[in-house]
Amino acid sequence: EGKTFMLPETAHYAHHPGRFVYVRDLVSQRHFSVPHEPVRRAPKTFAFTQHPERLEWSVEQDDLDIRWSLVLPVDEAVELWRLEIRNRMDIERALRIVPYFPVGYMSWMNQGARFDADLNAVIASSVTAYQKIDDYFKNQHLKDKTFLTCDRLPDAFETRREDFEGEGGLSDPDMLRAGLKGGEALYETPAAVLQFDQTLEANETQVWHFVFGPAFDEAEVARLKAAYLGAEAFERVCGEARAYVEQGRGVLAIETPDSHFDAFMNRWLARQVYYHGDTNRLTTDPQTRNYLQDALGMVFVRPQSA
Repeated sequence: EGKTFMLPETAHYAHHPGRFVYVRDLVSQRHFSVPHEPVRRAPKTFAFTQHPERLEWSVEQDDLDIRWSLVLPVDEAVELWRLEIRNRMDIERALRIVPYFPVGYMSWMNQGARFDADLNAVIASSVTAYQKIDDYFKNQHLKDKTFLTCDRLPDAFETRREDFEGEGGLSDPDMLRAGLKGGEALYETPAAVLQFDQTLEANETQVWHFVFGPAFDEAEVARLKAAYLGAEAFERVCGEARAYVEQGRGVLAIETPDSHFDAFMNRWLARQVYYHGDTNRLTTDPQTRNYLQDALGMVFVRPQSA
């Protein structure tokens, strides 16, 4: 595929690389997915909340309260996810919880995935495609691995995307019913899928933490796991992300009869200028005007950067 112009938004499709959690009641045999895709069962209640430092989806479905949260470290390309499930009923529940993190089609030259028991992580590997010999050497420093690790040991795992889906597809995967098979993806499109068969007592809450991202090798996976996995690390990164966002508060605040306009000016605009001005995201050839406008906007957010 040739290189294309950077698009501001990519289109969604059936196998869009989202991050889903399947929840299956082992007694009723009913299942749904959090936050919504790909099962698309309408929940009793749904909320998507944009906190200053993290994103959070809250879903009530089948007498379960579920919170699915994401925070990004300030200086590391990795995702920290937290899953919190509460049993609203006064009886015990037997659940199968299956986080599903698709990795996508990585390379026509070589792609695959396996479960590393020492790291308690699914590690997908690939060889970035090249045709010129010189590019082989350029690619040696690339992070051609993608990993998913958890602070709890899974009961089972799967790394073969098509085998996981089977005939049911993403909305009703065959292995969700039968249980994950522990397959190793060899020259196949990989996915990171973990299975937790969990009993929740009456009104009990349980929590899982995940780290998902790219890595150069297993040593980097171990480093990132040590630095970012667990409840304490999640809260620490939330605090660091909050402090980072606070630096872009801006110097202007308004109060008008239009609350939506106030929110746009006081919250979104300053943060958007700060994001572009701090990362210089819009700097490629056709975006010089945007680059200059962001620098002008930084006068009101962080003058020394401007």
